[in-house]
Amino acid sequence: MDSPHPPSQGSSLLAQIIEIGALQFGQFETQPGNFAPFTLFLELIPSYPKVLRHLAETLAPLVQLEGISHILPMPACVPLGTAVSLATELPLVYPSGTVPQHIEGAYDYHVPTLLLTDVFIDGAAEESLIQQARRDGLHVESLVAVFALGRRENLLTGQGQIPFKALFTQEDVLRAAPSPLMRQAVIEWLRVLT
Repeated sequence: MDSPHPPSQGSSLLAQIIEIGALQFGQFETQPGNFAPFTLFLELIPSYPKVLRHLAETLAPLVQLEGISHILPMPACVPLGTAVSLATELPLVYPSGTVPQHIEGAYDYHVPTLLLTDVFIDGAAEESLIQQARRDGLHVESLVAVFALGRRENLLTGQGQIPFKALFTQEDVLRAAPSPLMRQAVIEWLRVLT
C-alpha cells in the first residue's frame, strides 16, 4: 500500500524529501528556548517506499567503495540501511534494538565497514558507534551521510581519519529554502551550529 500522500512523479530526490515533510522550514524548538529554522524528519522516509527506494538507489554509488564489505547504519538509519543493503547487495550489520552496545548481523572479525548516518553535524554520535563497532570486530573505514551540516572534511577518530561523503550538504538545504529571508535564517543558524 502506498503512503497517503505520495510525492509527485518526476520530482528530484530533495524535492521529494521536502514534499513528504522530511525536511521542513519554519521555527522548530530544539531545546527549551533554542530554535532552528529547519528540521529533518528522515524517520518519515520509510513510510514512503518510492522515496526510500529513490534515496537508497541514489546513495548506492557513494556506498559501493572498493574494499567495503558491510554497511553499519546509525540506529535511526536502520530502515534506510536495509534499503541501501538491498540496492547494493552489501551485507547489513546494525545496532541491536534491545542491547544498544551490541552489533547484530553476520560478519567476520575486522571486516571493512561503511557507517551510514542520516544527519551528520559534529561526529560525536558516529564516533561512539565506530568505537563500539571496533570493540565488536568491525573496522569502519568510511562514513556516508544523507545530510551533512557544516563538516566537509574527513572524520578524525582515535584510530585516524575516516573518509566522509554526504549526499546533501548545507548548501543544498540553503538552495531549498523557500525564501531569501529563510535562507538568511538558515545561514545564521548554521554559523552558530558549526
